[in-house]
Amino acid sequence: LRGSRMEYEDLEFGAPLGEGSFSFVFKGSILSKHTVVAVKKLKAPKNITELSIFDEFTREIWIMRLGNILFNPIPRTKYLLHSGLSHPNLVKFHGFTIDPCCIVVEFVGGGDLFSFVLKVKKSFTLCFI
Repeated sequence: LRGSRMEYEDLEFGAPLGEGSFSFVFKGSILSKHTVVAVKKLKAPKNITELSIFDEFTREIWIMRLGNILFNPIPRTKYLLHSGLSHPNLVKFHGFTIDPCCIVVEFVGGGDLFSFVLKVKKSFTLCFI
């Protein structure tokens, strides 16, 4: 994950976008790059049983950073040196911070994916052949 770690001080937090069981999501920016991003900030665990959120945080970083090696068309040796999976249908991973734990990704406007799918589903008709 070398090259993906960021300094927390380089992030500026804006409007909250959402909240999950273990994190908050904010619209923000990377100050040094003048780039608008979405920042997922991990909530502090309330008790020892919630410590598994750090495993989930690490797993999510690996997925965002490396993508799925098995199905990437780039040869694996080149792929491991590549800065991360890049595709127009994937949200770009910018990096992460450790203290506090944050994942920084491309900001995509228009609301959350779940609401979009529900809206499109209502106006979409499947055609079976």
